[in-house]
Amino acid sequence: MLAEDLQADNLYTIASNTPPTAQLLAEIQEHPACYPKLKAWASYVQATGETTPVPAPPVAGAQALEVEEEVKPVVEAKASRARLFGAKKPSPGYAPLPAKNRRNLFLALGGVVGVAALIGGVVFLQSHRSTPEPAQAAPSKKVEAPAVSGLTASGDGFVCEANGNKVECFGQNHLGQLGAGMASKEHKGEIKLEGPVKQLVAGADFACASTGKGVTCWGDNRWRMVGDTDTQILPPTPLGFFVGKPVDSLAAGELHACVVSEKKLYCWGSGFSGQLADGQEGPKASGVKEIPLPEGQTPKSVVSSRFGSCVETTKAKLYCWGSNEGARIAEGESQYLGLTDMDNPTPVTSEATPETQNPAPEDQASEG
Repeated sequence: MLAEDLQADNLYTIASNTPPTAQLLAEIQEHPACYPKLKAWASYVQATGETTPVPAPPVAGAQALEVEEEVKPVVEAKASRARLFGAKKPSPGYAPLPAKNRRNLFLALGGVVGVAALIGGVVFLQSHRSTPEPAQAAPSKKVEAPAVSGLTASGDGFVCEANGNKVECFGQNHLGQLGAGMASKEHKGEIKLEGPVKQLVAGADFACASTGKGVTCWGDNRWRMVGDTDTQILPPTPLGFFVGKPVDSLAAGELHACVVSEKKLYCWGSGFSGQLADGQEGPKASGVKEIPLPEGQTPKSVVSSRFGSCVETTKAKLYCWGSNEGARIAEGESQYLGLTDMDNPTPVTSEATPETQNPAPEDQASEG
């Protein structure tokens, strides 16, 4: 049994000159004077049975520092840093480490700093992996507007719908309304244009579409609503007057149609009820005709009803014309009105035509 008053030097001598029995090794490890290196040696020999040189005890007055050097190098590093920067004076009884031990301490500190840096780097990289930065937006570039889809137009017993550059029509086809160019018992037809359809309208038995340039019409042509020809039923036909021209607005009445193009207003088809803004009973059938506006007015958009139309100008003026039956345009007895300012609708006097000379659409159709 080792005496409790033994010093570190005594333990070193005993360990160096006595066979390392299990009991001796256990007593050395439990002795109060056992220094860390000797305790580590005894534990190693006890566990492996391999005898190695006994480590020497620390120099006098440096045992506490040895503990810090071996077990808590970070604590010693903080104390050393504080001393270097004058933050705190060494406590009484402090003895500087020998050169060899200082070298070991700095090596240990370097290792700790290196490990800390490595751990910090791993944490940094891991955090950036788990929360990646948002991808940089690609440089913006001009994108063409998508094709207008879902446009619909309905006539007398048929309906058409446009999607992309394709128009599909359903319903009656006795006058080629479905785009076949002939009467048939088919109830579905398809028309393809050269570009996305942007405007689609329908009259009684004809329809027209535009891609924003030019106008293509099909169906009933008895009053030249589809083409300036005597052929009564036409397949999809580009109107020659508008080929290559921009089309800002497109409208269709029962037997006529109108367009705003290049800052001008045009209409064609039947003018029998004043649809061509003549202010009187006009021609039964007409090719494209310009409708002049008052000076200083530029057409913006046009809409059509059964036997008439209205145009809005860029100055927000509204002008209407056509059949005035039931004073639908202006008060008065005039049956037909030419271009009329709707802000101050003044009746336009024109020679009335007996109703027998102004047949209903059915009668007009029978005359074709």
